[in-house]
Amino acid sequence: MKLDLEICELQGTIVAAFGSAGFWQATFYTGSPIPASVLPGMPVSGQGIPIGAIVTAVSPSSPAPLAMTVVLTSPSHTLNNPFVVSSTSVTMHVFNRPSSSIQSVSINNKAFMLGPDRFVIRGVAVDAKGAEFLGYPDVLADEHFEPFFGALLPKIIALNVNCIRVYQVHPSHSHVLAMNALANAGIYVMVALATSEFSVKQMTGDYSYETYLHATQVLREFQTYNNTLCVSVGNEVEFPGQQAANIAIENPSWTSTQIVQATIALELNVALAMKSFAQDVKAFLRANNYRAIPVGCAMQDGPQSSWTKSNPEKNQVGIIGTDTIATYYASGDDGMDFIGINSYAYVPGGSPTSYDHLGAECSPLSVPVFLTESGGLKADTERDWAIVPAMYNDANVYLQLSGQVAFQLLEEGAGFGLYVTGQGSGGEISLTATPLGGAKKLQEQFVWAAKQSPPQVATSPTSTIATTIVNQIPPDPINWWHRSASIKVENYTLASNNVTGLVQVLQMGVMVGTIGPAQSSTTPTSQTIQVVPGVHLTIQAQPTTGNDWLEVCGVSASMVIAGITVKTDVQWGSPCKLD
Repeated sequence: MKLDLEICELQGTIVAAFGSAGFWQATFYTGSPIPASVLPGMPVSGQGIPIGAIVTAVSPSSPAPLAMTVVLTSPSHTLNNPFVVSSTSVTMHVFNRPSSSIQSVSINNKAFMLGPDRFVIRGVAVDAKGAEFLGYPDVLADEHFEPFFGALLPKIIALNVNCIRVYQVHPSHSHVLAMNALANAGIYVMVALATSEFSVKQMTGDYSYETYLHATQVLREFQTYNNTLCVSVGNEVEFPGQQAANIAIENPSWTSTQIVQATIALELNVALAMKSFAQDVKAFLRANNYRAIPVGCAMQDGPQSSWTKSNPEKNQVGIIGTDTIATYYASGDDGMDFIGINSYAYVPGGSPTSYDHLGAECSPLSVPVFLTESGGLKADTERDWAIVPAMYNDANVYLQLSGQVAFQLLEEGAGFGLYVTGQGSGGEISLTATPLGGAKKLQEQFVWAAKQSPPQVATSPTSTIATTIVNQIPPDPINWWHRSASIKVENYTLASNNVTGLVQVLQMGVMVGTIGPAQSSTTPTSQTIQVVPGVHLTIQAQPTTGNDWLEVCGVSASMVIAGITVKTDVQWGSPCKLD
């Protein structure tokens, strides 16, 4: 069995540890079975080839090819950590790209910036729903390293994207292998902070403390990676037409006027919660001195123009459009940093001006806007992706939009997938292009786009739209961050045969802080952390073996107030000491 891994360049850094003690040699190929050059021996330690080891190749041609293949072989070894593989060789793709850390993307007015240049997104959505072979819905988790590298990553790279969008990540798992590999390939990631469980609710506007805590866990994990492009606090949470339809179903005796009024009230509640969520995320990043990762959301394409008297659904005439709500999201000193639009306005064979109305809708916004989903369907017709050049040669589009994400890499049953998953003869995961997804056409368009100079961007909002309805939103946010309070935790737990000494503090089952082992039996390690008053607090100790943390002590909800000191020098399982 051979595993496809990625290292950075002709002299690159290994991003995964494989193998055991032995003497390796590397043979390099450039598309043929004849070795291009040979790196004689490379001694390795008892832990196998370590992460960070350098492999050097001599390019057989000048300039060096974009990609080569290296086969590492050893007289006798067992590949392990993270996989047990019965083989004496490992195949790696070697990309002629810099091995240094990828540069993070920033924002300047209406543009994403990579250094001095505008960053225009060429992306593909990677939803775990189409990856039934995963143990849980997180394509980037280290546990899914083998299928990601062996099946998904080669297709992603072949599409010539510079960004992927993921909808589900599990914050308690490491993502270092996939994120490093994507960085080495020059690919950034749009990360979702919300899930179906932890999110602002579309039909109530409920924004729970658990949702905020889940987001902070994701942020702690992904702020470490320079190729985290941005984070999203929700996907199509505001969906005006669907919200109105649901209200009509729930209230069959209501008049159209009543339904419209209720829909507007719901939209205002949801808008307030979504902006509060984004503000909490930005406050959390600042408080922890993390990089200012752009924070925004992905919105359904339901502009104000959709809800006029020309709309045949009288229950929807006069509700608030998503473009109007977007102006509220992006407004103020602590507004969202970007706005995403899920738009399927272009279908195969459609007009090259299909995105022009989106440009007009985005013109009032002072932040970057890009299409977080795109690629409409037409019955029995392969998608041609011929709209991609509009991002570079249509001023109505490129002045306002900073690229697009194609929906989607893996087929889920609705026809949007570029590839369908299967199984190879050796049991490995394989991806086959769908007949109508248009993978080859998208690849061709993105290859062309990558060669274009970044177009200019509008430097400021160029028009305004009425925001009188949005101004009805209550001025009082529902921020969890601003409700938080500082407490001090003194950890008296020493390292032993059973525990490492490290403890974690949890509220509602989510970790809100960690404190290192005590310095001695009488000298604790102290740390100030942020908690939410009035929410039960639990302290757990990390075991030396296994994953089940051990309960040390707890603080009842009524006792969790600002300024308290919590001490762990108690009999385990009893209440914590408080000062």
